[in-house]
Amino acid sequence: MKYPKIEFEPAMGIGPKIKVTGYLVAPGLVVQRTIWENGHKKDWGITHLPSGWALGRYYPGYKIAIEVAGRLAQLGDWTQTKEVLMKDEKLYSQVKTILAQFREREYRKRYVGRDATSQV
Repeated sequence: MKYPKIEFEPAMGIGPKIKVTGYLVAPGLVVQRTIWENGHKKDWGITHLPSGWALGRYYPGYKIAIEVAGRLAQLGDWTQTKEVLMKDEKLYSQVKTILAQFREREYRKRYVGRDATSQV
């Protein structure tokens, strides 16, 4: 599936605002390259557009970030504020579970040597 490109300003702790090109996976969720302070673009991240909430910044590839964002997109209405989303205990728990599953899969792939091609 091809996702539309959009430009946005991610919420960054310090420094000047920059425009980033990302891919709109669902209303309110975008996948984009992670940009480091030195301008280096290495990994991929998922951002909640209304708030700038980073739902992971270290996905090693576009396809993995899209996969995780697609799973997150199914959980709820990501056009709502971060505060509303976090008050939904079931949704917040599911978000944490999906992100933890991804981290576990990547850990196994990198350090244990198991096949990491199974679903997140």
